Amino acid sequence: MSSALEFEQVCKTYPGDRGVVLDRVTFAVGVGEFVVLEGPSGSGKSTTLHLAGALDRPDAGLITVHGRALSRHRRHLDRYRRHEVGIIFQLHNLLPHLDAQQNIEVVLLGGKLGRSQRHERARTLLNQVALDAQANVRPPELSGGERQRIAVARALANDPKLVLADEPTGSLDDETAAAVIGLLRAVCDAGGSVLAVSHDPRLTSAADRVLQLVEGRIVADQRGA
Repeated sequence: MSSALEFEQVCKTYPGDRGVVLDRVTFAVGVGEFVVLEGPSGSGKSTTLHLAGALDRPDAGLITVHGRALSRHRRHLDRYRRHEVGIIFQLHNLLPHLDAQQNIEVVLLGGKLGRSQRHERARTLLNQVALDAQANVRPPELSGGERQRIAVARALANDPKLVLADEPTGSLDDETAAAVIGLLRAVCDAGGSVLAVSHDPRLTSAADRVLQLVEGRIVADQRGA
């Protein structure tokens, strides 16, 4: 299996009490693979996602996506973040002054789709996460679960080949969580890949592999349920 994402001896240290967060972390996510990263609070899970999403840089080691090292060149990284990777943030990171549909459409700006096509794409995604009726509602007026579903839809808007998800089902009921897991599974079935951070057994049971991260190191790599 070819790799979509590879970490090779990746290290990350922050100043102050946090110290070493990742200590020579090495793992790979294959093309078409759904991988979940588990571990206690402070073990480096979110840092791993931020590095994979080019939102931060490692102090040492190599990160490659589809065989290409994540460049330090700003132009390349901007393109990567906009068109090649979709990120589902734990705190959603939605724009409060835009409604649900606009929060999805904004990531499509500058791409190949025209205005009507962006509109149609956003409505399709809202339908897939069962939020058609909330299309014109702004994030502050939505529940936490609804905001989470919009964040999922936004991350999938550009059909990314790699999706990074931080607790994507944590605030969702069983029915909605199943729908979101189905969307992530569909990314893999279409040849994309997913790396998710989660403690949710509903998500880990759907994964192909589960990695355990403890004190900045991968201590287990197991097949999913």
